[in-house]
Amino acid sequence: MKKKKSKKSILGVGWYKKEQWSLLREKSEDVKDLEDTYYEWLANANDTINKLSNSPYRIKKIEIDVEELIEWCIQEKSPLNGESRSKYIALKTKEKFR
Repeated sequence: MKKKKSKKSILGVGWYKKEQWSLLREKSEDVKDLEDTYYEWLANANDTINKLSNSPYRIKKIEIDVEELIEWCIQEKSPLNGESRSKYIALKTKEKFR
C-alpha cells in the first residue's frame, strides 16, 4: 500500500555552507541583521526549524550557494538583503518541489 503524500505546503528554509558564510556577510547590505558567525546562524536556524516543526507546513532545508545568490541579485537588480534572500529561497523551493 502506498503512503499518501502530505497535503501540507512546503516552507523552505535557506541553508548556507560554512565556507560561504563570510562571503554572505561581506556582500549583504543588511549585515547588521545577520549573525556574526556561521555557528550562531546554525544554532538559530536549527532553533527556527524546531519551532516550526508543529506548524502546518512541511519544513525543508534549501541549500543556498551564496555565489549563485549574488549572481541572481545582480540579474534581478536587487540588493542582497533579507527580502532578496527570502525571494531566492522561495524560488529555489518552488524549483525543487514542483
